[in-house]
Amino acid sequence: MKKQTIKHLLRIAAFAMFLGRFWEHFRWLGPYRDVFYNPNGWVIKFIRLITGESLTEVYNNHFYENVVIYFSKGLGIVFLAAGLIVLFYEQLKTLKPVIYIALVGLLINYYGLLVGKHFDMWGIFFEHASQFIVPILFMNYGDDKDELIVYWAQVAISITFISHGLFAAGYYPQPGGFADMMIVGFGLEENFARLLLIIIGWLDFIFGAILLIPFNALKNKWLKVVFITFLWYGIIWGLLTAMARFYVPFRQDLFWSNLTQDLHEVLIRAPHFMVPLFIWLVWRRKRLIKV
Repeated sequence: MKKQTIKHLLRIAAFAMFLGRFWEHFRWLGPYRDVFYNPNGWVIKFIRLITGESLTEVYNNHFYENVVIYFSKGLGIVFLAAGLIVLFYEQLKTLKPVIYIALVGLLINYYGLLVGKHFDMWGIFFEHASQFIVPILFMNYGDDKDELIVYWAQVAISITFISHGLFAAGYYPQPGGFADMMIVGFGLEENFARLLLIIIGWLDFIFGAILLIPFNALKNKWLKVVFITFLWYGIIWGLLTAMARFYVPFRQDLFWSNLTQDLHEVLIRAPHFMVPLFIWLVWRRKRLIKV
């Protein structure tokens, strides 16, 4: 398989992720209300310090609500622009700085998710590692640093799966949404679904550890088999969990509602299976070249 074909996979993953983030911000406004209106958060404390307003006055002031709305929509437009630049990268390469601005926007988004609802659960921040890295992989793959770029991908997807595993295995409170995906998606009883999630969480940890092994360290035949087996675990499980975001809440009579509310969650998670697929394609190409 040609490098350019593999690069197109990264293009699709980055575009899908940016498109999903655009819709999340433009239609649903992201997590920023939770950050701004947290009574114990630094934003409210800073606003009160410089304006002298009471908490009630801040909450009742529509100016701040408009700030949150315009900030979120503006960031969404940046994500859309970045996605289009990725899609037509060869023609719009001079606008590459917009992609870097969008990457900063992603970090703000992840921080918002952490601070808004998930205090001290840093797994919620780091689980987005593969989403964050995919535009960087796209812009750099095909140059002279391919081995380093692929290892970046390995580290990023490792961090994503380990972070997910912290929730699935119960280190952090096991999200009800995770159990719902197992119950609705596979028709399991709740107790068995939660037990299976714990097992999957530990598989995520093993996946994360194995994916940290560089290609050139895979000398042993059986280690290669284990590496590729877990790589395919990541591809399949990443795809299933991404698709479940649309499939689980889906109702035929509410198709358009599901489309606007849930499809972007699938697009955002496209890197969760496309990054391990990218690693596998590079691995396969490397083996075919040796042959």
